[in-house]
Amino acid sequence: MLLLELALVALCLLMLRAAYRGEWLLACPTHFIALYFLMIFFGLNSIYSIGVDSANSIGLTVRPSLIITVWVFPVAFCLASLAILSLPRLRRRPRLSWVSPSGKGTVVSCIVMLILGAVLFGLYWRRLGSLPILMSVQGTIESTSELRRASTMLYSGLLRRIWLIFCRYMLVLVSLSMYIEWRVSKTRILKAITVISVCLTSLVLIADTQKAQLVFFMFQLFLVESIYRYIEYGQHPSIGRYVPWTAAALLVVIGLYVCTMDIVRPMGHLGDKVGYAIGAIIRRTTITQALPLVVIFGDVPDCMPLLLGATWPNWGVLPHDQFDLSQYAFWRLYGIPGGAASTLFLGETYANWGLGGMIVAILGFSMAMPFAHILLMNRCKNAQGIATYAFLSGYLMRLAITQVSMGLGLPLFTLVVFRAVCLFAKTVIPVSMRPTPLSRAGGYAGFEEERSSCTNG
Repeated sequence: MLLLELALVALCLLMLRAAYRGEWLLACPTHFIALYFLMIFFGLNSIYSIGVDSANSIGLTVRPSLIITVWVFPVAFCLASLAILSLPRLRRRPRLSWVSPSGKGTVVSCIVMLILGAVLFGLYWRRLGSLPILMSVQGTIESTSELRRASTMLYSGLLRRIWLIFCRYMLVLVSLSMYIEWRVSKTRILKAITVISVCLTSLVLIADTQKAQLVFFMFQLFLVESIYRYIEYGQHPSIGRYVPWTAAALLVVIGLYVCTMDIVRPMGHLGDKVGYAIGAIIRRTTITQALPLVVIFGDVPDCMPLLLGATWPNWGVLPHDQFDLSQYAFWRLYGIPGGAASTLFLGETYANWGLGGMIVAILGFSMAMPFAHILLMNRCKNAQGIATYAFLSGYLMRLAITQVSMGLGLPLFTLVVFRAVCLFAKTVIPVSMRPTPLSRAGGYAGFEEERSSCTNG
């Protein structure tokens, strides 16, 4: 079985490489959605073969339809990518030799959003008294999970969505935008703002001891740099460049586990703590991710009717109260209310619309993601286009571990708000103060002439 799984993964990689050609490693975030299901399958196989206490205690079994679903999606995604990107009109795309900055309006908007996010995070910090990550590292609390739940639900309703948009998502977009603006213009002031933004964003993402958010952010930064080098210098990213970033991400996650997990603290030796942390990471990315799917496919529609869209936020318009599927899965598994278990977007689709809705979702996402790659890569002509691609790609990855509203809904809304603020800033700034694009040397004059001479000669 293991050899068959590895063979299918290798086949998927070969199809993706043939479809995306030189850009196949730039589209890696969307690939991760498909390949992540391999880890889910490992988890399902473990639950099926050896059983898991939390699943056995409530009589859950792995259904064949669930195993088929886990493999249908990545195969459908690879085949759709190969078919769509093989079309003659989509085979090649024009590419600029230089990346141009987005302008002063975007930079001003980023600074405003950075200040607003810092203020909201300061209010969050003050209301808690101390950050959960600091209390966990200091060892002043007994239960990290309880404090995380309390801090996560500190705000509710509309106020919670505002906090998520302007702190959890907007700071990430600002950091990516400022990073690429600095890489293009190479000015010291933008470098300083970028460092401040990246540090603040990292602190906000791990404030409540969550690890995955910071890992996604690290890969978004790596993707920004990779796309910049690809557009600016024509450097195709290699698999070797992913190795140090992946190693760094693993070290960060292991360090956070060692410092924050309650069960690790009593262990005496550092080696034992690291070993347990590595085992916990493997369980969290396989069995723990698969269990909510087992719950959803086991309870719907036998124990719970189809939700018919009730998992989507109502935003004060739709006539229903939002049903939190992740909290339901957590309660079913562990018998404790208030927690959250990762629910893949396919599981959410099945809970809402059944098998037919899940088939539509598989076909829809499989066809939409290659087109999204084409659209976003064609917009990578300036700094803001590259930042947008990396921002959305990072949250496309999150669809593998969360619901659509959290994985893509709020990030898209955040992007709309950011664009509106940038447009307003560009309108307010007088025409005489609007800069022309920066050249590599840091000046404004002669950029178009210099580009034209380099392109023609």
